[in-house]
Amino acid sequence: MEAMTKRVAESFERMSLPILLVSLLLTGFLAYFLVGSLAFTTDLSSFAPDTDADDAQERIEGAIGTSPHLIYINVKPAVSEDQVANVLEMKALQQLAEDYSMIQSYSEENGFFIDSQINAAEVLERFLEQRNHTGDLSVFNDWREMLDAVLEDEGCGDAIGSDERSIATAAFASSALLHKDLDYSPICDWLESGQGNPTPTASSTLWLIEISGEIESDDRQRHANQIRTMLSGGSILALNRCCALLRWISFNKQSQLSAKGRACLSI
Repeated sequence: MEAMTKRVAESFERMSLPILLVSLLLTGFLAYFLVGSLAFTTDLSSFAPDTDADDAQERIEGAIGTSPHLIYINVKPAVSEDQVANVLEMKALQQLAEDYSMIQSYSEENGFFIDSQINAAEVLERFLEQRNHTGDLSVFNDWREMLDAVLEDEGCGDAIGSDERSIATAAFASSALLHKDLDYSPICDWLESGQGNPTPTASSTLWLIEISGEIESDDRQRHANQIRTMLSGGSILALNRCCALLRWISFNKQSQLSAKGRACLSI
């Protein structure tokens, strides 16, 4: 018995190193499959506990589809202290229209991830379309030329027209897209007298981009970052020396707004 015990002990002693190596290999193999699929994320919502709001969101999305995500771009002209900032000058609006088309093209090239977008330039483009004007903002040098082309002996009260869509668009633009310091009285004065400069004024304007809720969070943030990059490189931010605030929020998660992705571009 003692001889057998001695032989077993000697066998374990000789095999101790191979056993250790095999154990390490097995440990590494199992760790690869257990941990290898995990990914690092900076999305704070991934760490937030489930709430009643999350359950409600899932029920709503199951009934009407995934809610879109919003990017708000606050466009402000950066001018010197002795100048009056006006984001509604025709050249600024023309550049804004070009940037609108650029972002729309980017969406179309990447699976149409933008559901809709609207800014002050797009509102005016819709106005021209409703007035059956064949051109766009790019053909006008100033507001006088544009108003001359689309209005005929109309006063300030009926310049928009009686079309409900036109009225709704104008109301939304004045109340939501433009700063509260909006002054459109120069248009009214010009319509009444035909004299002076009809250019309205506002210190800033909102550009709202609605991103599809069907795309993944990483793709959404990648597209948002790309939009920010595009607007900082030679578009409205550079040519008109503006700045923008981009932020993306998800439906029913506004409490996380301060902690989620946020960036301000100062040119």
